[in-house]
Amino acid sequence: MRHKKILMILAVLVLMMAACLGSGDTAADTQQDNEAQAEEVEVVEEENGEDTENEEAEVESDQGDSIFPLPDEYEVLTMDDTSVNFQTSASLDDMIDFYRNEFDNMGLTERELLTTIEDGVVSMVFDGHESGMAVVLQMVDLGDSINVNIRLEDV
Repeated sequence: MRHKKILMILAVLVLMMAACLGSGDTAADTQQDNEAQAEEVEVVEEENGEDTENEEAEVESDQGDSIFPLPDEYEVLTMDDTSVNFQTSASLDDMIDFYRNEFDNMGLTERELLTTIEDGVVSMVFDGHESGMAVVLQMVDLGDSINVNIRLEDV
């Protein structure tokens, strides 16, 4: 069941990136990146088994590992120096408000022309990150949770 959710999330992210961002990457490049991310998730799940609550609780209490702000309640799927992918029980509207506020406080500006919010799928781009790259925020309502992906990208 968890693998099906991850594959669904990755498929939606591939479609959203190809349709909304037009960053110059081909769909095949994006699909390869997402497949690599899915393999990384599977390896982490295999290493941790089904009982990952202790590690997730540790990550939740140490938000310093992420370069992006995180909500109070979340379950990290993947995290590295330029991205984070997690799920939360918060509502989609609450997450939109949370990130608009947090990114505004960080001095980032929403590129409203690229903002898409419809049918349980959100895609937003924010400019002004100190790296010179754009912050890409994508969210998908999975019904019982929200999947959130945030990353730095040349857009």
